[in-house]
Amino acid sequence: PQDDLHQPWRRGQLRVRGPGDGGPSLSEFLFPEDVARARQELEKNRLGEAVSETYRMRNGSGNEIWVIANTASIEAAQNGGVGGMLSMFSDITAQKRAEAELRQALEQIKTLRGIVPICSNCKKIRDDEGFWNQVEVYVRDHTEAVFSHGMCPECMQQLYPEFPADTDEGSPR
Repeated sequence: PQDDLHQPWRRGQLRVRGPGDGGPSLSEFLFPEDVARARQELEKNRLGEAVSETYRMRNGSGNEIWVIANTASIEAAQNGGVGGMLSMFSDITAQKRAEAELRQALEQIKTLRGIVPICSNCKKIRDDEGFWNQVEVYVRDHTEAVFSHGMCPECMQQLYPEFPADTDEGSPR
């Protein structure tokens, strides 16, 4: 006799199945690395435990999709044992793709953490290899920040006293 994993499965159909039904089996749709785990989950279900598990499958067109399979036992009226199973498959491919994109974006995020050694005079920063870099270079290499240069009013007055001071306090330099 065939196990439940080899019983016919048709997307979008609810039908009563028994050993020997024709048609493709669920294991033909599952990715090979998921078949053993699916069998383990079905065994739990045979013991009366409700199961919810995620699998990669091939849809009718042969495309890879992700599904969440929710399976529950149905009691047999005569002896109270497991008389069958009810399974519902939900396509969660879009969710899995979004999760993968989020993981990739998180891997690309650069942050500064910990103590950053900085020269108290010239303000250069020592990197992990012991080299001293301009603040702009260090921050550029360790974050996604980009610098643009300007001059604060105090430095402008100190370095270029011949230029009149900016009377508009709110304007950037």
